[in-house]
Amino acid sequence: MILAEQRIVLDLSFALSNLVSEVRLTDMKVLFKNLLLSLTPPEVTPPSEAECLLTEIEEAREKIEYAWNRLNYADPEYVESAVLELHLVEKQYGVLNKRYRLMLGLMDHDSPPL
Repeated sequence: MILAEQRIVLDLSFALSNLVSEVRLTDMKVLFKNLLLSLTPPEVTPPSEAECLLTEIEEAREKIEYAWNRLNYADPEYVESAVLELHLVEKQYGVLNKRYRLMLGLMDHDSPPL
């Protein structure tokens, strides 16, 4: 009788240890997979041409604001260079805007091509 009970206890402990090791192995696999996923950079889709162009247009607007600020606070000997800088960034903005309108198909028929 005692031998049978010891045998049942041993069988149960063996089954339990197998179950625990199987759970640990599964947990380790999940942990390892999560670790690898956290180390790999997420897939980033490159921005479209329109998005890049809109970003450039926004940067050109900021440059125009900066150029106007430089012109407003320029010393007399630097006014000419501030005007030239403003003229340059306004031209850049115009070209970017025209490219964007061409991309969207909104170009006027009267305006000259690039």
